[in-house]
Amino acid sequence: MNVVEVFKLAGAVIASIGGAGAILFGLSGWLGKVYLQKEKAKLEQLQSKYNLVLEKERVAHQRYSESQFKTYNEVWSVLCEVERVCENLWVKARPQDVRVLARTIDEARQQLKSGALLFEESDYKLLNDLFDDFGNFQYGKYRLAELKRNQRSYNEREDVRMLIDSNREIRDRYQVVLSRIKNDFRSQIRGERL
Repeated sequence: MNVVEVFKLAGAVIASIGGAGAILFGLSGWLGKVYLQKEKAKLEQLQSKYNLVLEKERVAHQRYSESQFKTYNEVWSVLCEVERVCENLWVKARPQDVRVLARTIDEARQQLKSGALLFEESDYKLLNDLFDDFGNFQYGKYRLAELKRNQRSYNEREDVRMLIDSNREIRDRYQVVLSRIKNDFRSQIRGERL
């Protein structure tokens, strides 16, 4: 074997290895692209599925939030009316105003009950407790009107003072609770409490 033949043989070996390498390199590049396309399609399908779920949740949350906003506003209006009637009674305890308070509280309870699904449990409980307190306030005002009309003895005057003090406590508690409810409602409406 001469030098020329050795170079030809070496060239043929290098060419065959290089050709096979080039074929393998090209084939692996192509397979990589095919694999990448399949994975990309899977991820796009998964993203589409999650986007659909997310949109469904967004629509449900928006519907709930709008309903809750409407309900909180309706109840807030009734609570303000209860406060107005209560203030009128505070100035002068008259039996007809006690009946107006009773109707207003019944309205407020009904409004709260009809929106119970949309209220936060803590707000719902707080308002129900408040309406129970107003039942005592209402009774106290009615009793006060009766005592003032029929006041005869010192004992009855003492009863009047006790009823006034009791009603003042209920009224003050209502104002504190009303302020808290207002802040809770605002937080809920703003989406600060979820």
